[in-house]
Amino acid sequence: MKKKNKEINGVKRKLVISFSSILIIPIVLIGFLTYNSSVNSMQAQQEQQVNEIITLMGQNIEDTLALKSRDIDVFAENTRGDQIEEEDDELTIVVGQYLHFHDEVDKVYFGSEEGTLVIQPETELPDDFDARDRPWYIEAMEAPGELIISDPYPTEALDGDMVVTLSKALADGSGVVGIDLSMDFVQEMASSVEIGESGYPVLLDRGGNVIFHPENEIGAQMEESFYNQVSAENAGAFEYTENNESKILVYDTDDFTGWTLAGSIDYSEVQDNAASIIKTLIIVMTAAFLIGCVINAVTIQSILRPINGLKRRAKVISTGDLTEEIKVVKNDEIGQLGNAFNEMQSSLRELIRDVEVNAQQVAASAEELNANADQMTNSSEQVSLAVQEVSSSAEDQLNGTEDSVNSLEEVSTGVGRIVESSTKVSEYVTQMSGQADVGGQAVSNTLNQMTSIQSSVEDTNKDITSLLERSKEVNTILKAITDISEQTNLLALNAAIEAARAGEHGKGFAVVADEVRKLAEQSKASASEISAIVQGIQSDVQNAVEKMERVASSVNDGLDVSYDAIDKFGEIIRTSDSIKPQMEEVTAISEQMSAVVEQVTATANNLAAIARTNAATSEEVAASTEEQLASMQEISASAKSLSSMAEELTEKVKMYKY
Repeated sequence: MKKKNKEINGVKRKLVISFSSILIIPIVLIGFLTYNSSVNSMQAQQEQQVNEIITLMGQNIEDTLALKSRDIDVFAENTRGDQIEEEDDELTIVVGQYLHFHDEVDKVYFGSEEGTLVIQPETELPDDFDARDRPWYIEAMEAPGELIISDPYPTEALDGDMVVTLSKALADGSGVVGIDLSMDFVQEMASSVEIGESGYPVLLDRGGNVIFHPENEIGAQMEESFYNQVSAENAGAFEYTENNESKILVYDTDDFTGWTLAGSIDYSEVQDNAASIIKTLIIVMTAAFLIGCVINAVTIQSILRPINGLKRRAKVISTGDLTEEIKVVKNDEIGQLGNAFNEMQSSLRELIRDVEVNAQQVAASAEELNANADQMTNSSEQVSLAVQEVSSSAEDQLNGTEDSVNSLEEVSTGVGRIVESSTKVSEYVTQMSGQADVGGQAVSNTLNQMTSIQSSVEDTNKDITSLLERSKEVNTILKAITDISEQTNLLALNAAIEAARAGEHGKGFAVVADEVRKLAEQSKASASEISAIVQGIQSDVQNAVEKMERVASSVNDGLDVSYDAIDKFGEIIRTSDSIKPQMEEVTAISEQMSAVVEQVTATANNLAAIARTNAATSEEVAASTEEQLASMQEISASAKSLSSMAEELTEKVKMYKY
């Protein structure tokens, strides 16, 4: 019962785990994907808002610069180079009035091709100042008709405030007009911009210098890694870390100025905005989980309830009660299982009824068969005892005769083996004697060859020793040649010295002395090479002498062994000759014994055949009687067993209720 409860609990546990996994995994996965999607959506929304802000900032800057662009266009169209050269009063008045109505303009100046500079308000400049060397002048002259906008830069006249220069070539190409525009309007605009809760705008010029940054100085160079990311593309967004805080920078490059306008926001703001979504998501996920748990519990219970009913009914059937059927409510797989269970129970009731009726009939028939079998068994036992006595006497006679025959056959076999062994031994002795003769002759031949080898080895050893002595003589001769070469070389050197002292008269002799010296050196070198070769030959010859001595020793040992082998073969031949006639005599006696034993064995076999026939007849009668008795005993035992099983089956069937 505990085992079945464990099985049901196991099924319930598996269903709970399966349904819970099906419920939890999708909820968690959907929640995770929803949260990531929300965070990405919030980030994209924040980036879009920042992009709109910096776009608006860029538009304001472009509008301001566009107004000044129109002003500078008017100056470029209406100013001539001669007015600059003559420092025309009318030009000065117009510029003064312009400055009066445009406080955001720091300076207005005109530079001519001749180097004259008109600047308002008047400013003290260095003596070597030449406008034609300034970037605003050079770039404007190189691009007639185009507006040149410089990067912002600090000016000492404004106590370090930032200005930007707008310049353009005059219409007649005789000079350039420029306006220094204060960047205060940019600073004020950027300072007033709010990006999220803690974000801020960032403005950089084309060289990566700060135009506006709440924490960096104006004009300072941004970090290289930061600027490389910004300058990689004209627009985009990326995450970075500042003061151990994750931030997002959205940037865009202004087409009009080439400046980079960016907005920075804290990544935590994106997460904070997504926090409300997380709360809602958790509530929804929890509600979905609870609803799913209720549905799972109902589903699992609907599966386990009919299974438990089947389990309880199976326990009742195991006690023998087949009267009650299972109530089937549903037509699903479990309902079909209940119907099949009821059909099985009905079939089992019919089977038990049939078994009960047949068991009663079998019990009655088994009792009658048992009584008849007992009578036949008693009669068969009496006949079997008489036949067994006759069979036993015949068997005793047969056993005695067969023992005699077996003994004689063993004697005959033993004598035959003696004859065969004697014949084989005689043949082996003959073969051994012949092989000993052959072996002795082979050893004799080997001895002759070893003697010849010994003589050859001694001659070779003498020749090698003589060669060693000859090589030593050659070495002595080479040493003498070397000494002569050295003396010749010394004489040639002395002759060369004397020839040098003789001057012109000794030149011919000097040439001859030099040649003699060269020949002496060559002779010495050749003698050295020959000496090295001869030393190698001496080493090889010395090794050969040692090896030949070892060979001679081995040959002497071989001669001793050969002499011993010849003596041993002689002893084997003499022994074989003495054994051979004795073995022939043993073989003849064994053949006579074998003939006598065969005659006695034939007579014993005839007696054994007669006894065997009598014994076989008795055994057949006894076997038939015993088989009949065994069959009757088996029939009697089977009848008793059948009667017992029929009674037992009847008792077991009575246990069932149907």
